[in-house]
Amino acid sequence: RGRDSAVPVHTSCWCLPSTMRVSSVLFSLIMVALGAGTVSAEASAVDAAAPAEPRSPAESTTEGGSGSCVSLEGERKDPGTSIAFPLRSQFQEDTELVLAGVGSRIKAYVLTIYSVGFYAEQGTLLATGGGEGCAKALHEAGGRMAVTLTFHMGVGAKKVAEALAGVTGVDKDVIKSFQKQLVDGMGGTMAKHESMTIEWTSRGSILLSVRGTPIGEVDDANLASGLLDMYIGAKSVSPSLVKDIAAHTTELVPTLAAC
Repeated sequence: RGRDSAVPVHTSCWCLPSTMRVSSVLFSLIMVALGAGTVSAEASAVDAAAPAEPRSPAESTTEGGSGSCVSLEGERKDPGTSIAFPLRSQFQEDTELVLAGVGSRIKAYVLTIYSVGFYAEQGTLLATGGGEGCAKALHEAGGRMAVTLTFHMGVGAKKVAEALAGVTGVDKDVIKSFQKQLVDGMGGTMAKHESMTIEWTSRGSILLSVRGTPIGEVDDANLASGLLDMYIGAKSVSPSLVKDIAAHTTELVPTLAAC
């Protein structure tokens, strides 16, 4: 025998005609293509139906107008003391007010007595337009507002009461009643990091609270106006507050308006 005949050759697996073999190959290729297309379409349908991954709070915004709504969660610190105030807070009249700005009360140029956070209704803030002159516009607008004093050092109750009662044009009996409520409510001394709040109501009176506890109400328009002037008037006892109201509301008010 020749060398090639020593190895048997098996051809039974390809015994189909060449045309049928080509057709079988083409059919297999078509089925693979169709199967891949089906899988791809099904995957796309699943992807479309799946919910989007939740975004973190920092990424989440509520669109409105030409901007995004500002988050009122969080706080703003007085840079002079690092004492922080919430960006919004609930007060005695069951009204949620928005922080307009923060500042410090400084005596003798170097002694920081307390930090102050000033709050107003969102609608009132929007009406002012924010920025420079916002404090003056708030003073003229009136309505529900509040100021929270958080002490940076311990101070005697009588000294605090005397300082707050240093408004002009108020009846002496009203001043005496006001001072007594403050002294009785503070109970001797305001310790470091303790707070008190003066709230201007829709009725034109002021509500007082110390360490989160209501201590009384004084219904006198002159006292209410004088205390408001003390903090956001032309001769504010905290110039840094007036300055921060301008800075903070420059960004806050346009963003609120876009919501």
